[in-house]
Amino acid sequence: MSCLVIVASALLIFSTVDLGESKLSPIQVFNDDLATAMMPNERESLDDCHLRYYKYGLRDYAGGPIFNEPKRASTEFAHLAAIGQTQRDGTVSWICAGTLIWENYVLSSARCTGGSEAGPNVVRLGDAQQVGIAEIIVHPSFNREFPAYHDVALLRLEQNVTFSPTIAPACLWKDENVPFPTMEAVGWANLDDLTPSKVTLRQLGGSSACVGEQVRNQTLCASRATLNECPAGLGAPLHKKLLHNGKMTPFLVGIASFDSSCEAANPAVYSRMSYFYSWIENTIDEKEPSFREWRMNPVGCAFLRSYLRNQDTEVVVGETNDAQTLDVSRALVSYASNEFNHVVGIYWQNYPYRRENCTGTLISDDTVLVLAECTSNFGVAATHVYIGWLMTTENYPISETVIHPEYVEGSPYNNIAVLKLAKRVKFSTIVRPVCIWTSPEIPPSQVDVLGRGRQDINFFVRDEQFESFWPMDANLTARHNVNSVSNCSLTSESRRKLNRGLAEELLCTRNPNFLVPESCRILPGAPVQLPIVRNDRYFHYALALSQFGSNCGFGESTISTRLAPHINWLQTTLLPNFRDEAAAVQYVNPDWAEGEPCTYDFEDEIEGVCTQYLKCPKVWNDFQAKRRVNFCNSASVICCPKRYIAQEGPKPRNVLDTCPTDFSQHHKAVNNPKDLLEFPYIVTLTWNNSPKRCLASLISTQLVITSAGCATSGPGTPAQATFADKTSTPLANTIVHPNYRPSEILDDVAVLKLNRAIMPSARVFPACIWTNLTHTPLNLKLIAEGEKPQSRARQMAPMYSADCQRDYKRKLSADHLCVDELTIETTSTCLKAGDQLVWYGADQRGMAVPYLVGFHSYGEHCEEGNPGVFTRLANYVDWIREYV
Repeated sequence: MSCLVIVASALLIFSTVDLGESKLSPIQVFNDDLATAMMPNERESLDDCHLRYYKYGLRDYAGGPIFNEPKRASTEFAHLAAIGQTQRDGTVSWICAGTLIWENYVLSSARCTGGSEAGPNVVRLGDAQQVGIAEIIVHPSFNREFPAYHDVALLRLEQNVTFSPTIAPACLWKDENVPFPTMEAVGWANLDDLTPSKVTLRQLGGSSACVGEQVRNQTLCASRATLNECPAGLGAPLHKKLLHNGKMTPFLVGIASFDSSCEAANPAVYSRMSYFYSWIENTIDEKEPSFREWRMNPVGCAFLRSYLRNQDTEVVVGETNDAQTLDVSRALVSYASNEFNHVVGIYWQNYPYRRENCTGTLISDDTVLVLAECTSNFGVAATHVYIGWLMTTENYPISETVIHPEYVEGSPYNNIAVLKLAKRVKFSTIVRPVCIWTSPEIPPSQVDVLGRGRQDINFFVRDEQFESFWPMDANLTARHNVNSVSNCSLTSESRRKLNRGLAEELLCTRNPNFLVPESCRILPGAPVQLPIVRNDRYFHYALALSQFGSNCGFGESTISTRLAPHINWLQTTLLPNFRDEAAAVQYVNPDWAEGEPCTYDFEDEIEGVCTQYLKCPKVWNDFQAKRRVNFCNSASVICCPKRYIAQEGPKPRNVLDTCPTDFSQHHKAVNNPKDLLEFPYIVTLTWNNSPKRCLASLISTQLVITSAGCATSGPGTPAQATFADKTSTPLANTIVHPNYRPSEILDDVAVLKLNRAIMPSARVFPACIWTNLTHTPLNLKLIAEGEKPQSRARQMAPMYSADCQRDYKRKLSADHLCVDELTIETTSTCLKAGDQLVWYGADQRGMAVPYLVGFHSYGEHCEEGNPGVFTRLANYVDWIREYV
């Protein structure tokens, strides 16, 4: 036997047939609108990934290429052979069927070889190619007195046949287990005129039911669903088409043996190929000096002959009489790149016994979801996770393992755990988090199951011909249907594991096709996922964590742990302030009476006033979001910071309230805020006798606002304001917030009065102030000081302060707003005091209204890309009102 040698020609695979990836197209099941999307200032649930990690959503979906190719003849009967005897008059009497399995070998029933009589001497294939038989090789154990035993024979042909789409060999199924519920029998409807036909047969449970125990291992029984068609001829093939490379190849499972009748009461009996595989291989090896075992092996046979096969119908999206249109993105198995950005490996440091194939799913920069069964190995807890597959890997120590409290070792139920990492994962273009699907309902779509498998047998090919293959592992996605309990096809092994049945917390998925053996294996702990569009980007959502299943769920179902049924446990584990309904009240102080001082936040020592909850909408929103709330001596009285207490009676309205309509005649329609290059509200502050300058914004016809850091950065106070139209006016007064503390960067806001009121115009008019205390717009624009408009505006997204705090030594307060640049490759986020955040909302006419959200305060290690910290203007609206 010869070994496979990987030669340079294998590299040709990647240069000639790299036709792109196939993947599920993102679906849109939410009514998200980027223009109006809002992010809560504090984290409320696990269903916020599309907001929290908006930066890492994928902007462009690149499907596989679509192309046309000539339509080829059907390969349905390409391996079917007719076996005949030449009569004295020169005519051929066709007596049996056979299967082409090699360049010069046909496999058939030993009964067809004639015995003492003259045996067959000719074979006819496909498009009437007729070849003489040089040798008949009957299985040495075949006995015509007991013809049910070893009923196989090889017919060596006088010459190699010429392969084409209509004459191509079948591959041999070598596994003793035949997992296919149904198969196709092809043969001759009429041996007189060689009319081919096929019929679908259903495998019977045990061969002994139709042939007896003595020959059970070497036979296979199948029943016919109808009597309309019945392929005739001993030796006719029984095959199953298996998927690979976007093609379908027939694998020979059996050859027709002693029963060829078409009576429903008589099952068809076939000689089982797996039983005779070694004999066939050894026989051809002895006869043929050029024989290579790997070319007969299922993978080698399927791959090397892929150029002869028809495309899987899934990728065919259009046909004419002469051509067909193929869409590679519809392939059922494909390489994965973006689909694997959140999959990590599980690692046991300094432990010799590795647990193969256990993976985890990265849901944040310090949290991994994993199967509970994968958290230990022979009682030793996992120590690290690692990121990276074929390239360099990086290890992340596990600081804490939280296993579902109801998990029982070895059980598929409640099989879920959380790994908390000791150091944060740095996200990038190739490492991103996955989102958690929290709804009990699953979107009406196919899903992706992630696996690992051979490169050579899984990339999409057209009509290329190869002489070697590449047996390296690759990340793969397998496209599945979601199955209900009633149509979940389980193996006997799977049923033994599911001793409590298919519980609601389990997900059953499957693709009805079967793969070539060794093609793909699922990764326990990797997500069953869907790409879903949220706010003009798409994110991969994890519906479940894969547990077990063969062949990546092709033909046989895979079972996974659904995340939605465990969402309450996940929230209590992952959200520090989350409590269920019964535990929402965290602290009640009977000594705190309405109107008296109280402590709103013990950790930050924020003082408040005991207030009726209806007068404190911000804190009441915390309660409804199940965050910790401090109650006073009544269930309706809560501790509320003064700034959040709503004033009784109608507020005196001023320009902060009427701004959206006051200047509406100057607002413009903007289809995309990215297109904005003019900023009529921007003001540049300058000092006398100093090159110092920084930005501010008009918020009324005579009031400008900026950060206190900007207003106090020059010698004395700013002297002049220059507007967007290049006109200028002196400043009359600068008012810095009385509690401004430069050392702590707190209350970093200042208002400045102009010496004279401006006349609003299309080129110069005020921005409004964002006044919402609980939410911040997602689609923010940073206006930074710069020479060109194009360089002054960048897209930003808000962050939770808790996420941002990990990058800062200074304590962030509720008055701070962290934002991050949307460009992943950004290496520096250094900004200046006065740089500002703006959101464009639409008024009733659809015109864009600029809302000022915050001013830049500071950024530690901004040269390393740390997010910027801004003053949240909504928290200062009451103070600003005093000067408008």
